[in-house]
Amino acid sequence: MNRCTALRGAGLFAAAALVLGSSPAVAAPAADEDPTIGESVAQALFDAAPDIAVISDANCMSAPAEPLVYRSDRVVLRTGLGKTAIKTTVNLALDSIGSPNAVATSVEIIKLPQTPGARTDAALKPVASVTLDDKGEPIDIVELSRTLTDSEESIPSAPDYILSPSSGPDGVWPYGDPVPTTKEESPRKAAYGEGVEIWALDTGLPDKSVGAWAPNVSRLTSNDKEILDAVDPTLDIVDTYFKGHTLAIADVINTMAPGADVEAVMITDEYGLITDVSAARRIAAELKATTDWPQIMVAAFGSAVCEQEPGVDMVPVGLDAIADAVDKRGGAVMVISAGNRSSSRAFYPAAFETDTNPLFDAVIGVGALDTAAAQDGDTWFSTSRSAPRADFSNYGDWVDGWTSGVDFPVRHVKHFKFSADGDYIEGRAIVSGTSFAAPALAAQIAEVISTAPDDDPIGPKAAWSKIKDTGVECDAETGGVAVALTSMSATATTEPVQGTVAEC
Repeated sequence: MNRCTALRGAGLFAAAALVLGSSPAVAAPAADEDPTIGESVAQALFDAAPDIAVISDANCMSAPAEPLVYRSDRVVLRTGLGKTAIKTTVNLALDSIGSPNAVATSVEIIKLPQTPGARTDAALKPVASVTLDDKGEPIDIVELSRTLTDSEESIPSAPDYILSPSSGPDGVWPYGDPVPTTKEESPRKAAYGEGVEIWALDTGLPDKSVGAWAPNVSRLTSNDKEILDAVDPTLDIVDTYFKGHTLAIADVINTMAPGADVEAVMITDEYGLITDVSAARRIAAELKATTDWPQIMVAAFGSAVCEQEPGVDMVPVGLDAIADAVDKRGGAVMVISAGNRSSSRAFYPAAFETDTNPLFDAVIGVGALDTAAAQDGDTWFSTSRSAPRADFSNYGDWVDGWTSGVDFPVRHVKHFKFSADGDYIEGRAIVSGTSFAAPALAAQIAEVISTAPDDDPIGPKAAWSKIKDTGVECDAETGGVAVALTSMSATATTEPVQGTVAEC
C-alpha cells in the first residue's frame, strides 16, 4: 500500500500526527478545548493528507474566522497565459512575498467546455493549477494568491481548497456516523424525473456487493468507483473519508424522483479528498466529452474561503470557472449544499450568488430544514413547506432554497460498520445533512421538468423559479425560500396553506 492510499482514511489520526511537526499547519486544539464544528472538520481533512495540507491561520480571513484547509504545494489561477509565462509570473510573485528560493515546478491547464456551435468564448479563460516546490521553507499560499490577484495582470488566484461534503466529528455526517435502519420510504410517482439526467458530483459508488444502489443510479464511467475499506480491507469497517456518501445522495433522488437518471461522477484526488482542482478537472473533462449535458448537477461539498481583503472572498478559482461555463452555456443548473457548520459565513461553491462575487443564475445553494421537528411535518415533508432550520445547516443571504435534510432513511453500505464497536449496516441507514437537502431539491426540479407538457417544455432554471414562487420566504438572516414538499403525494409546486408563516 502506498503512502497516498494509506492516508485516505480520516481515521488514521495517529499516523497523521507523526508528520505534524514537519508541516506548516496549525496544531489541533488542546484536548481540554471544545473545538467548533469547523475546527473538527478542518483537523479531519488535515489528518487525511497532512504532508500537503495547511489549516488556515490568522492571515486567511478576518473575524469571525472559520477553519478551512488548503494545499501547501499549489496555487490556482485563471488566465490565458501559456505555461512558461505562468511559471515566470508565479516565480516573480514568490520572490515578492519573501520566498525567493521557492519555484513553480509544473503547470496543469484545465480548459473549460465551450458552447457547442459557437466560437470560442474568450471570456472563459482556462484554469491553471501550479505546483510549487518550497525548497524547505513553507510558502504563504494565501499571500501568494493575493499578490497574483492584485498584480498588474490582475490574475484571479486562490489556494487549492480541500472541500468537505459536510461536517461533524469526522467531517462527514453532522450527527455522527449513519445509523442502521430497516425503515424505508416508498418512492413517489415513477414518472417524476423521467427523461432528466442528474450528475452526482461526489465520491463515486462502491461495488453493488458492498453498497445498496438505488435502481435509477449508475456510474458515469467504470472508474467512478469508491473503495470503502482502502486502509485495511481485512476489517469490516468503512475507513475512507466519505463513507458511502454518494449512495445516500442517489437514494434521496430515487425516492423523490424515481424516473431521473442519476450518474455518479467521482471528483476526488489521489488522497481520496475533494479539492477545488480535482473537482474542476473532472467536471470540465466530462462536460467537454459530451454535447448532451445533464440538466442538473448535484454537489454536496464546499468550504469557507480566505479573503482577498476584508469583506472580499478569495473564491475557489476552479469551481468559479466551472460555474461560469455552466452559466454561459445555459440549460443546466448546479444544486449545491450550503454546508453543515451552523455558520453564516459564505460556503463555496454554494455561495457563488453574493454581492461580492459573480451572480451565477446556474448555482442554487441549498440549506437543510428539520421538517420532522415541524408541527405539521415528517422526515420528508412539511404541509407548510417550511420548518425550523436544521441546527447544523449554514445560512445567510447567499442560500437560495431550503428543503428537508434530517433523518432520511436511505440505501447505504452493506456488510460494514463505521467503527470497531459499531453496529453493522446492511444496506439501509439514517442520514442527515445539507448533503441530502441538495439532492432533495434537485429531485423537485427534475419532477417539474419531467411533468411539463410536451408542447411547452421547461428548463431547470425555469423549473426552479416555479418551485421558488410557491415556497415561503425565510427571514433575512436565514435567507432564501423554504420549498419542502407539502406531502409525498403533492407536487413540487403545491402551495402551502394560505397564511402559512415561515419557520425557517
